Amino acid sequence: MSIGLPVVAFVGPPGSGKSTQAELFAQASERGSESSVIASVPALLRQDVVLLPRLRPSERKAIDALRDEAEEQASVGLLMPAGLDRVLLDVVERISATRPVLLDGLPRGVQQARMLLDSVLSARLTVIHLELPGDVQAASMRRQRQRALGRQTSLDPTALRRMAGKVRTYQDETLPGLTLLRHAGVPVCACDAEAPPAETAERVRQHLAGRGVRALPMQDTPLSVSSRTEVLLRCS
Repeated sequence: MSIGLPVVAFVGPPGSGKSTQAELFAQASERGSESSVIASVPALLRQDVVLLPRLRPSERKAIDALRDEAEEQASVGLLMPAGLDRVLLDVVERISATRPVLLDGLPRGVQQARMLLDSVLSARLTVIHLELPGDVQAASMRRQRQRALGRQTSLDPTALRRMAGKVRTYQDETLPGLTLLRHAGVPVCACDAEAPPAETAERVRQHLAGRGVRALPMQDTPLSVSSRTEVLLRCS
């Protein structure tokens, strides 16, 4: 039996708004008695102020040992070393004993999905799959370019190759991982990521509440969901 608070994973193609959704939920939950923690492998690597104090000395050493390999893999859009995922899940297991956790971009592949299924988190896990309708590769590349321009980041050939690599990783690794979770009985809920972020967040909140996941409050006055924006949210 798994004892602890909910774990919600935001997964989707690059540019689908995974980090945005996690941040919206985390900001809103600060008003409640059980504020949520955002957890991701990049957060481990950048020594996030929330995660860092919860790391054991052996875990910090493991992260440092894998840092160069992780940066090299990330530079071409490939999956991070599995050892980092193992550290992250161990930390999340400890955090989720007392606080809800929002996983940003995990699982990104079949191996990470298997790790989740082998952990105590699987019984408390709900996955929100943020989908980009139509041509996923074109939509993801467009969104990644827009984000880079907004951050005044270079769009040189190396950056574009990295973006394309991230899309391939999503198609070749993430989607099979989600299928594995779904077949194992983990709720995987698909949501149309083209809707405005706040509207998507409110629809996800309502959906989670309907499934009994109530430890992630969004706001005191619920948003009205626009009738002209179709927000798909189906769960299997």
